[in-house]
Amino acid sequence: MTVARSIVLASLAAASIWFVAQAIQTGTARRELDQTLLLTTRAVEAEIDRLRALPGVAAEDARIRSALSGTGSLHEANRYLESIADHAGPDELFLIDASGETIAASNWNRPGSFVGQNYAFRPYFQDALETGTGQFYAIGVTTGVPGYFLSTRVDAKDTVGVMVVKLDLRPLQETWRAAKADVALADEYGVVFLSARPEWQYRPLVDLPPDVLTHLVTTRAYEQVGLGETAPLLSAPAKGADARGDGWMARIGPVPATGGQVLAVRSLRGLQLVALEWAALAALATLAIAAAVKSVDQ
Repeated sequence: MTVARSIVLASLAAASIWFVAQAIQTGTARRELDQTLLLTTRAVEAEIDRLRALPGVAAEDARIRSALSGTGSLHEANRYLESIADHAGPDELFLIDASGETIAASNWNRPGSFVGQNYAFRPYFQDALETGTGQFYAIGVTTGVPGYFLSTRVDAKDTVGVMVVKLDLRPLQETWRAAKADVALADEYGVVFLSARPEWQYRPLVDLPPDVLTHLVTTRAYEQVGLGETAPLLSAPAKGADARGDGWMARIGPVPATGGQVLAVRSLRGLQLVALEWAALAALATLAIAAAVKSVDQ
């Protein structure tokens, strides 16, 4: 067997093994990422569902209904919401009247209080009035602190309002980073709002259509973060649950509790190095076999 033929066979063997190794490594990565998706989705939903019923429960109190109808003490409503927030653990809890103005809040006596602020432009207010409940992730326009908002319509005599709980999900993000779990959470429009990678924060998965950008500007969801000015994270639209970006692959799954998506990410570098190692071993083995055959022939 000639040297040239040996090299050709080694190259073919290396290429074949490289493709096989890539397929095996990618399949293994997909299964591992799917498990990460499942665990992350459960953690996010558990955190949100923990307080999902709180706006409705708080709204049943007589102090809230009387404050909304104008027959009760706003001070008592403030103290009640403050007490509920201290015990239940939401970031904030506040009551909005039919015009969108906050009339009572758990942070009534602190800097950045929501009392007197108008949130009629927020979808969680509009949706609650229209359908009974609402939810929305946004950066707080009053405090600048991001949060997930859950809301419920309140009916008090001839008056309606909305009770809202604001939930800080950033502890989840800190847990991901501490555990080196490469995951991210995107809203219903595909904007990443929580991520183990800080540079992904508030970047879209794909280019946002003009009407979506207009909606996010109108609702002031992500003010002052340059939304629409950054490149999308995905190099191409996702194919089913598979997605790719600059040097990474991901699996994407829905988060029913938020209507958004969760991403579990894996760097391609590690997968490619393993495939190259397998290919190199295949090439060396082929050359060794070729040398042995040549020796026998001689």
